[in-house]
Amino acid sequence: MIIRDPTARKVKGSYTKGKIVEGTIGSADLWNNEVDRINWFHENYGTSVEEMESASSAMISKAYDVPFLAIRILSNNKTNNGAYNPETAAANQEYVYEVVREYISFLKSK
Repeated sequence: MIIRDPTARKVKGSYTKGKIVEGTIGSADLWNNEVDRINWFHENYGTSVEEMESASSAMISKAYDVPFLAIRILSNNKTNNGAYNPETAAANQEYVYEVVREYISFLKSK
C-alpha cells in the first residue's frame, strides 16, 4: 500500500495484512503493461506503482477543488510476475474504512 497523507499515515499501524509504502501512484487513462515503460515512469517521474483508475478521480476532484487521496493495494504486478491474490480487495476496504473514520474524526475536531 502506498500512502502520502497525514490521515492515512496516522492509521497505518492498523494495517497488518501487508507492507505499507509511501510513494507516487502512476495513473493514466491507459494500462501500462510493458516493463520498460513502467521503469521509464519510475525513473522519470518517481512512480512507485502503476494503475489506471485514480487519474480520472483525481481530475474530477481537482476540477471541483475537492481533496483527493488514492489508496491502492497491489494484488499482483507485472514487474515481479506476482500471483493474483483476491483477498487484497477486502484488505484494502478495511484500511480505507480506518482512514475515512480518522478523517471524519479530524473534521469533527476542527
